Amino acid sequence: MRRTAFAVVTSMSSQVFASGAQLVYLILVSRLLKPQDFALFAVAGVLTTLGNTLVLTSIGRSAARRQDDDLTGDRSLLTASLILGLTVTLIVVASAYPIAALWRLPEATKLTLLLSLQIPLISMIGVQAGILRRLGKIKLYAQVQIVSSIFGVVVGIFACVLIRSSSSLAYQPLATAAIAVLIPIFKLGQRALPGKLTVHSSQDLRFGIRSGLSGMAVFLPYLFPQWAISTVLGPTVLANWNRATLVGQVPIDLTNKSLATVVYPYFRHHKNSDSRVSHLWTRMLCACSLIVFPSLGLVLSLVPSVVTFLLGNSWLLAAQMAPWLVAYALVTLQASLLGNALESSSNFKSLWVGQLMAAGVLIATSMLVWPLHSWIPVGVALVTSAILSHTIQLAMAAQANLVNVKNVAICYSMALAISSCLFCVVQVILWATLTPVATCVLIAACGLSYLFVLYRARERLHIPPTTWSQP
Repeated sequence: MRRTAFAVVTSMSSQVFASGAQLVYLILVSRLLKPQDFALFAVAGVLTTLGNTLVLTSIGRSAARRQDDDLTGDRSLLTASLILGLTVTLIVVASAYPIAALWRLPEATKLTLLLSLQIPLISMIGVQAGILRRLGKIKLYAQVQIVSSIFGVVVGIFACVLIRSSSSLAYQPLATAAIAVLIPIFKLGQRALPGKLTVHSSQDLRFGIRSGLSGMAVFLPYLFPQWAISTVLGPTVLANWNRATLVGQVPIDLTNKSLATVVYPYFRHHKNSDSRVSHLWTRMLCACSLIVFPSLGLVLSLVPSVVTFLLGNSWLLAAQMAPWLVAYALVTLQASLLGNALESSSNFKSLWVGQLMAAGVLIATSMLVWPLHSWIPVGVALVTSAILSHTIQLAMAAQANLVNVKNVAICYSMALAISSCLFCVVQVILWATLTPVATCVLIAACGLSYLFVLYRARERLHIPPTTWSQP
């Protein structure tokens, strides 16, 4: 577990650094470009993000969970990923104008075509990252994240300064993807390059197809709320939603990605419901909940002020939207730990049932945008669907003896109670109307004090001992 914890810390450190670079980029471009440009970027991102999700969650995850480390198999998967990436790119190019017209922003077609160029690169990045994760080269993986993020941000800022149009927003992701592909090639040599397709990789490809379909099933329903916002409320509201997503959700999603970097290969051998699997999965969920849920209570009230400070007063609507996206992202972070473990161990049924039910709730609740003419139903739908999905997956995992649901319920109740207490403490601090510096110091002190108490009480927490000790 110490090795796993070190890998998590290393991966998360790189994601924190990458998030910081992205934040600098976000602050600058939000002041350089107009809201209409970000609305076009949001629509262009519909197809390209869909394509990136498909290529990242398919063959890349197969590479991360392979049972052997032979060079031929890795290169075969890289070739398959490149073919998949080029195929998806052609589909995106052909669909660019119809989708942009459906969202009532046909001007987004050009930006969609530019962003589609990254899909083959993203497909290769997914497999290269999977290889690095499986081989335990987390340090090199972190270096790739940091260097590519810095390079992409520098290129993106220069592009926005010089071009000052929506097309300049394509340069940052393209530059980041290009460097992220090149570094593993220099470090790993032939292992990071495409090679001959082999029959032996067919099993990995079959898993990749199922994983890709799972990723698409998660992503597709979340397009409906954005489409509803765009068609009913207009491009300005969509632009604010896009900015709120980048500030409130994306940094937490990067943390989620860093956890998956370690969790995914780690649970690839857990195919049977024995006591060791149940112990490890329960321990993972309990430990994470004591961080995730209290974090929600600590930061939720601060999010609007932070967004306004970062983006400026022209994005006040984004500041109102961001708390919902932060809550959704943190619940998803907790849920994704179980989801990644279920997928890596090939327990797809438990994964898909929760996703299907959550998708139905998300779409049904988002339809209230039309009669209410408000974006708030979308925020409610996101949080509700994430909670429902995790609840169903947890129940089905418990039925399969993969988790001890009683221990998890006790831990979740404790974490939510702590979260409520921290939320109340923050409200009192904000009500005191202190200076901004004093407010930040007090809230930071609350968070650090909780972490200190949690560390000291790790052996004496009021949960069953089997949650924390090996059986």
